[in-house]
Amino acid sequence: MKKTILALILCFTTLSAFTQTEERITIVSAIPSENTGQDYSSWLNDDLNNLVPSAWTGNSKWVDVTLKLEKKALISRLSFYDFEGVFTDKPAYIYVLNGTQKIFLGLFEGLTYKTFVDLKLTQPLVGDAIVVHKFGNNIPQKIKVFGQSITATTVLAVVEDRIKLLSISASENTGQGYTP
Repeated sequence: MKKTILALILCFTTLSAFTQTEERITIVSAIPSENTGQDYSSWLNDDLNNLVPSAWTGNSKWVDVTLKLEKKALISRLSFYDFEGVFTDKPAYIYVLNGTQKIFLGLFEGLTYKTFVDLKLTQPLVGDAIVVHKFGNNIPQKIKVFGQSITATTVLAVVEDRIKLLSISASENTGQGYTP
């Protein structure tokens, strides 16, 4: 009986050593792919009185804004502050960037008012930046990133192919081969 209890205690201790809690991952820079006159430095702090100012001249276009993270992380959740405006026709597309690999996470459409909206990933992803592909002023006013810092002891799950194509058929015959 004592051996069983000791084995259970050791097992739970080992499991808790591998379980890490979610932490805030700091955004250190916000760099647009093109200067539209919009200042994204408000994304570098949590002050809800310091929001991204709207820009109306030269900003009616699609632009990527790369949010560099303080450290490479296993990202599990993003939180967006929705201030005002609904833009389901031109939502912000949110991606995680790991080196040159860019993975789509979801959309931000501005459906709520003065609240934080969470985008919880079904599976944590490795990333060193977040990319916001946005049109004009259609953006979250604050962005928070959560996950685990990647260290030498971080255990990363191996992700098999995300999508596997078994067959492809064209809607019309173009002579093009679409074999996977």
